[in-house]
Amino acid sequence: MNCSDIFLDIRDEQELLDRHLVSNDPSFCVLNIPSRNVFANVSFLTGIAKKGVKIHLVCRSGNRTNVVKNTYFSDVPNIVSVDGGINKVSHPGVSVVEDGPGGMGQQQYIQLMFACILIVLLGLSLYMSLDYFRVVIVALISFILYQVYSKSCLVGSRIPIQKYTL
Repeated sequence: MNCSDIFLDIRDEQELLDRHLVSNDPSFCVLNIPSRNVFANVSFLTGIAKKGVKIHLVCRSGNRTNVVKNTYFSDVPNIVSVDGGINKVSHPGVSVVEDGPGGMGQQQYIQLMFACILIVLLGLSLYMSLDYFRVVIVALISFILYQVYSKSCLVGSRIPIQKYTL
């Protein structure tokens, strides 16, 4: 990797659909590793930072990057959190591209697929006398469709990031 600086965007996929970072210079790299996956890349990122590459952590507001910095990289000086998030990125090597209102990310598509599977199971349960089973499936479908509509993952947001430390 021939980058002098790396801008690591830790926002989720659906957030990238609203706006994202683009490199204007080949010596500046832009990566996306969602905050839920940073724990699996700690040694990779630490190794890059120890080679003298400065890594700028970027999220929507700066809160997640502070948590990631303090949790995984508190002793690595070349990894810094961008205060204020993507709105405050002002570097000649990168620019912020506005894409519009966004859409659905990979997580929402997976949730929709799961809801479709549950709808098929609900249809199959109509041929059996499993009233309790139908109620549970309808509740799960409603919960999943609510998450897709609100572009959130209520289960994932309840799992603290500290649980994933190495």
